[in-house]
Amino acid sequence: MSVSRWKMNRLGLVDFWCYEDDEFDFENGHMLLRGSNGSGKSVTMQSMIPLLLDGNRSSERLDPFGTRSRKMDTYLIDENSDRDERIGYLYLEFKRLASDVYKTIGMGIRARKNKPLETWYFVIEDNRRVNIDFKLMENHFTLTKKQLENVLGNQVISSQKEYMQKVNDSLFGFENIDDYKDAIDLLLQLRSPKLSNSLSPSKINEILAQSLQPLSEDDLRPMSEAITSMDNLQDDLQNLNTSYDSAKRINQAYDVYNKVILVDKWQKFNRENEQQNRIIKEIKDKEVNLNKIDIEYHQLQEELQKNKINLEIKQSEKKDLINPNIENMHSELVNLKDQNKTISIQITQKEDQHENKSNKIIDLQNQIEKCQNEMYQLEKEFNQITNTLNRIIEDFPFSEHSVLKEALDNNEKIDFEYTKKCLKQEKNNTQNIINLFNQYDSIQEQIKDIDDEITIYNSKLVKWGQKYQNAMNQYSNCVNQYQEYFYQFSQTNHILKLSSLDIETMTSYLIDYEYNQEYMPIYNIVHNNYLKHLEQFTNELASLKTTLKSHYEQYQTLENEYQNWLNKTDIEPVRDELTTLYRHNLSKKQIEYMPLFKLLEFDQNLDQDEKNKIEEFLTQMHLLDAIIIEEKWQELLVNNGDLGHDYYLWTKNSLNDLKPVLLKVPFDKNSLLQSLEQLGIQLSGNLDINERYFKNGVLEGSIDGNINSSYIGFQSREQFRQKKLEQLKQELEDEKHQIEIIDNKINTLNDSVILLKQEMQSFKDEKELKITYLQIERTQKEIDFIQDKINQLTKHKNEKEKNLENIYQQIKQGCNVLLINVSKGALINRLENIEEYDNSLDELKNNLDHINNINSLLTINQDNLLEFQMDVDFLNAEIIKLKHNYQINSGKINNIEQQLKEAGYTDLQQKLEQLDQEIVTLQQAI
Repeated sequence: MSVSRWKMNRLGLVDFWCYEDDEFDFENGHMLLRGSNGSGKSVTMQSMIPLLLDGNRSSERLDPFGTRSRKMDTYLIDENSDRDERIGYLYLEFKRLASDVYKTIGMGIRARKNKPLETWYFVIEDNRRVNIDFKLMENHFTLTKKQLENVLGNQVISSQKEYMQKVNDSLFGFENIDDYKDAIDLLLQLRSPKLSNSLSPSKINEILAQSLQPLSEDDLRPMSEAITSMDNLQDDLQNLNTSYDSAKRINQAYDVYNKVILVDKWQKFNRENEQQNRIIKEIKDKEVNLNKIDIEYHQLQEELQKNKINLEIKQSEKKDLINPNIENMHSELVNLKDQNKTISIQITQKEDQHENKSNKIIDLQNQIEKCQNEMYQLEKEFNQITNTLNRIIEDFPFSEHSVLKEALDNNEKIDFEYTKKCLKQEKNNTQNIINLFNQYDSIQEQIKDIDDEITIYNSKLVKWGQKYQNAMNQYSNCVNQYQEYFYQFSQTNHILKLSSLDIETMTSYLIDYEYNQEYMPIYNIVHNNYLKHLEQFTNELASLKTTLKSHYEQYQTLENEYQNWLNKTDIEPVRDELTTLYRHNLSKKQIEYMPLFKLLEFDQNLDQDEKNKIEEFLTQMHLLDAIIIEEKWQELLVNNGDLGHDYYLWTKNSLNDLKPVLLKVPFDKNSLLQSLEQLGIQLSGNLDINERYFKNGVLEGSIDGNINSSYIGFQSREQFRQKKLEQLKQELEDEKHQIEIIDNKINTLNDSVILLKQEMQSFKDEKELKITYLQIERTQKEIDFIQDKINQLTKHKNEKEKNLENIYQQIKQGCNVLLINVSKGALINRLENIEEYDNSLDELKNNLDHINNINSLLTINQDNLLEFQMDVDFLNAEIIKLKHNYQINSGKINNIEQQLKEAGYTDLQQKLEQLDQEIVTLQQAI
């Protein structure tokens, strides 16, 4: 059964704006508002659409022009209002087209001066209606949120988003809230003023595209798979392009890096080469300067020696001139010449020794030069090694390097074993961190695999979530179908109709079905009504059957009576059973008797009233049907013990001789006695008859005049029989008609019972409801299963990430200890640097060992050279001293000889002055 659509039925505004408690009715979902500008049409409509559809009370939503000039607060409390607080309600009632199923959405608004606006919402799904089942305003006071919750229970909603979702689920059934929001936005666009002026073909195309119904998953699956395949190919192509671009960028980066490194090394080489050339030039310049200085030094030394000699000669000459002693001078001359001979021999010996020593010095200098050249190469290698170590140490802050460098700078002994041990520790630490990085990368791959698996499950979760939403929509639609079916079931049934309270209760149970899956209470309500009707019909059927049986019995009795009356030649009054039994016994005993009425006839002149009156008197006096028996039987009958009873009239005549007696008026005591006497009957006791009174012995009575004469006179009895037959015939017809009526009623009731059972059997079971709910359960179980998988994977992922974080912290801590960036590439470079440093350290050790050996040899040669140089210097000093003494002695000799030649005093004085001047000059020169 397809459920009918919802139509807007009523719009209500309670204590809102200018409304106190007003309603607007819709006609088939439409409403026409007429009024001049400013009469409130827009305010009324904007208070309904789209406000009540999503609960969004933004200012721009309240104005068709999209401005913020209108605020919800002003519709409750404006600046000029004397009220500090006001609560208003807006509600919109919907109705199913084919049934009396109602649903109401609405919101409550509380405004207070200088305080933010409060709102709450409600969606009434239990068929209760505002102002019919409950009111939002009592005694001119609107309900508070708490009071509304007491009335509606959990149908009151606090969150605007939850309200929007609930309205969508209850009325519209969009697959997701975004589609519902797009529909409302489309409404906002369509209600824009002067819409035709603001629309362009592209804008219309955009609006129409947005309003298109989404394609189903089955429709989209082939296209989705094709697009997915294209996307995968595009992704692969993009990944390849990205990888290619990355490789190109890496290649370019390495090219730039290599060029930068090459340029840097080339610049360093140029700087070092220029510095080396400059140093070599400086060395050569200094060597030239040194040679010049050395030559100048030797020249100055020679000049100094000459000046010293001249000074000593002059001083000696002065001394001799001051105190000339020719004899002493002559002795001294001889002595000086002897000394010069000795000195000349010593000089020759010393010069021979000096030459030998000088030759050895040259040999040693050659050896030293060779060692120095070799040392230069070793030092060059040493510099290259140390440069390599320094270059490595720029990226590898090896703490022992500073110790190594300090030891190298201070020419201290280096503990290579300890350095190698520390380097090995650094290598192990670096390798351990690289292993941690490998473990880190492995866990990252595992996490990526888990993420991929989670993505797959999330995709499944989205699909199953859509299935769940579809199942929920189907279930909601099914609930709506059932709810509408309850009303249609009651309306279309002829017998099994449900009360409004029953339908409300069933709707309440229907709404609660998703919580307890109990359909039996709903069925029981219908079944109880069925049982009630069935019991009523059963009771009516039982009563009708009883009545029918009674009518059948009555009909049979009447039929028998009719046959009896039809077969009668003469009629008799109705008697009780004992009287009939008594007379039957008389017949069996062959005692003849005759009822009195058979021997009475009316005078033809009597009218019917007189006849009726006479017969009623006789009846009331128990004379009419009294039996006339011959007196001979009186004793027997009086003492008879047979069952039964009767009234007797004893006659002295024979019954065969009795003739009918004619009754005339006036009918009184005398006429009655006279008539009885004609029959041989004598009455004893008091007897009296007047208009309506009679007395018969002790018995007195009256008549009412309502009895028709039937038994006196054969003709009367025949007429009575015919009337009785007609009466019985009519009664038979009436009974037959009643039987037919009751039969028809029974048939109708049987048909009603059948219809009732059919209507009961036609009542919708819970199959469809259960199927849709089980679909929800199945999808929920699948979602729970997927969610459990996701939770397990997420937990596993979190454990991996926690482990990853621990490893990363270990890596980070290790890198902090190693003073290196947290990078696997940097660690690999570090490991390469360590290996290169280790190799360079071995080369340094070999180089230093070689240097030490050369240094030892050089030291020995230098020591020997120094020793020989000292010997040569000592010999030079001795030779110089000897030559100095020789020259002094020669000068003295020349002076003495000159002095001896000279003898004059004046010349000697001048000579002394000249000597003084020369001495002063020489001293200043020295």
